[in-house]
Amino acid sequence: MERVAYVLVSLWRHPVCVAKRFETLPEPRITLTQSAHAPAHFKTIPLSNTSDWKAMYGKTSRDAKQQFVKWLATSNFTHAWHFEDDVYARNWSKTLAQLHTGGALPDLMGHISYNPRNFFYRSYKPHTDSRHVVRWPIVLMSRTLARYITTRRHQRGHHEVMTHDMCLCMGGRCVHVSLPGVGLSAKWMKPRPVLTNVEPAHPVKCSTFQSHPQST
Repeated sequence: MERVAYVLVSLWRHPVCVAKRFETLPEPRITLTQSAHAPAHFKTIPLSNTSDWKAMYGKTSRDAKQQFVKWLATSNFTHAWHFEDDVYARNWSKTLAQLHTGGALPDLMGHISYNPRNFFYRSYKPHTDSRHVVRWPIVLMSRTLARYITTRRHQRGHHEVMTHDMCLCMGGRCVHVSLPGVGLSAKWMKPRPVLTNVEPAHPVKCSTFQSHPQST
């Protein structure tokens, strides 16, 4: 039986804002954090020590994706949704139901696009024909894939280019869903000052948008 968790890795710099934007997530809601400000409606799990596993790395997100993968690999959930704390939807339950309309959950689901010129391919050589990039602001991953990634300790790559390749390496099922409102990287994108009609939207920073419309 599939058991699905809904997980954030966050420093909770704006706990009130972030708590409100994720209040419509289904349960169980979990946050991986060292902060004492995580909202009460989330189960809080302390961040783990990732010094012994440097295979997957981020840039602006540092080891946030690594924390998620490592946690999922040893959890009692078959799958988990990963959310960055600057991705937004008015009603997460409705949004997620639209992304997955039935059937068995795949090993990887998210916005997966062909991008062989991505900067991070300069330091990562895929083991398959994959030249795809996964947009991590919202991603579904199976525990099977997480365990596979954590065992590939000789690999090292940025999470955007490594994830799809690892899914193909293990013979997993990788499913693309269109998320046009989810930007690939906030580095060259200005935070959205207002919400658009395209959801989920990213990046929507709490520091620039403190109040949200009512959930629908």
